Amino acid sequence: MLTPIPVDEFVGYFVKENPEFDALTLKNSCIQAIAHKQNGAECICCGQPIWALAYAVSGVDMCFTCQTGTADDSEDYEIV
Repeated sequence: MLTPIPVDEFVGYFVKENPEFDALTLKNSCIQAIAHKQNGAECICCGQPIWALAYAVSGVDMCFTCQTGTADDSEDYEIV
């Protein structure tokens, strides 16, 4: 199961490692991604709920497994 991470914490970590991203823009994308998932967005490949964290960065409606090619999400995060 994906580990929940607050939006502000994720944005801080992500922008530190990817300084080309604007923190405010990414935060807004995260908020939109969470709402998109809560509104029932499904993976374009398999129909499972999207991985909001990846959607916030890539804009692609995919679940964790289809996005990464692995089913083990035990060391990964989901924005909340």
